Amino acid sequence: MMQNRKNTIGTKNAEMTDFLHPRSSAPSTSLRAWFVRVLTLFLLAACAPTPTPTPTPIQPMRAPQPTAAPSPTRARIELQLWHALGTADQNTLDALAQKFNATHPEIFITATNAGSYSDLLKRVPLASTFNPPPDLALLQPADIAAQLKTDAFIPLDDLLNDADIGLRTPDYADISPAFLDRYPQHGNRVYSLAFARQMQVMYYNADLLKSGGIAKPPETWDDFTKTCAAIAKPPDVFCWLTDINAFDFAAQVYARGGELVSADGKTVAFNGKTALDALNLLKDHLTKGYAVPSKIAFQEPRDFAKGKLAFAFDTAAGLLLYERTLKSADKPINWGIALYPRANANTNRVALVYGEAFAIFKSSPEKARAAFAFVKWLMDAPQSAEWAKATGALPARESSRNLLADYFAAHPAYASAFDQLKFARAEPNVAAWSSIRVMLADAISAALSGKITPADALKEAERKANSVLAEK
Repeated sequence: MMQNRKNTIGTKNAEMTDFLHPRSSAPSTSLRAWFVRVLTLFLLAACAPTPTPTPTPIQPMRAPQPTAAPSPTRARIELQLWHALGTADQNTLDALAQKFNATHPEIFITATNAGSYSDLLKRVPLASTFNPPPDLALLQPADIAAQLKTDAFIPLDDLLNDADIGLRTPDYADISPAFLDRYPQHGNRVYSLAFARQMQVMYYNADLLKSGGIAKPPETWDDFTKTCAAIAKPPDVFCWLTDINAFDFAAQVYARGGELVSADGKTVAFNGKTALDALNLLKDHLTKGYAVPSKIAFQEPRDFAKGKLAFAFDTAAGLLLYERTLKSADKPINWGIALYPRANANTNRVALVYGEAFAIFKSSPEKARAAFAFVKWLMDAPQSAEWAKATGALPARESSRNLLADYFAAHPAYASAFDQLKFARAEPNVAAWSSIRVMLADAISAALSGKITPADALKEAERKANSVLAEK
């Protein structure tokens, strides 16, 4: 059903010759001449050796049958995938693509590195001018959202619900909804699918917690503040290190039960209580010496490994870096990964996940179905588990757990992050979110510097963000 069919049925004109009544150029001249010719033929036949007769089986009479048409040849569908992965991730993707091609002879996918991510974004609006054009791309959802007004990508809802190739009820129970990207500015339809994502998590130093008489990581922000008061001993030990970025701030807002954008994706909600509480806590902890600003790249894992931090709010993508840094530390540390604290015991747990996803370009229905088949295959447990082991990303399916037992044993903190996938929630899939992240970071920085109050900083960021959204 995914192939272009081309009938190559040929027709042949056959001339029927009547051998019982051969045509001659002239009639017989006399009866005598005719008799002599017949007698001669008879004598010649009588002198010939008599062959042993071979019995011929009696065949039932059949009506003449039409000539069968040759079976049409299925044309292999060639797919082009654009991405901007680094070398290691690209090698893993290429290996998976080769495995797919070997097991799906009707489809052949070629993964092409477009260079830097900015190079990839420049190519997307010009996709139809390339020869061959791309059929799918690996992009950030915010950038996919920005391209939807050009009608470059197709919605995937019909393919997801397709009776032949779509997802079934067990699939939806197995796949985290945060890996099926819905776009509120476009009818909340699904336009991209992720087979792996990263997560914001809280690294904690169990030894420092124990020294303060605390048995486990704090589950609420009030408990977090009490823990910091008991542990922080500046300048030698701080509770945590602040790195001003929108990912961390969004995770804190979600963990407090707040929202970042409206349900229809038309406005932001930075000036609400949850966002203000998050920013006020950050400023208060810096003022009291519980927290210290980050000054250099990768400072969190270094200070954490030295025992200078009780907590580090960071991405699970850095887990392997934390492991390596901790192994080389002068003193071993008992540590782990937990979710961000929440507002109170009644607040739903949330784990912010993010990362690129596959979008399918508008082309023929056959190519769209073939591209969907590839993405769905990548999302299956064996492939997503293989990607997880190679990259440290978190897979889309809960059933990948059964294939990651050895990886869990080697990386216990990763197993803890995997357990939080049931609480996963993605960033807003709205156009201009990449720009809005910068606005948020600027607002946080201005509030912490004392140039403006946290409330006014968020109010100004909200005004700017809504202005940008109104243009999309």
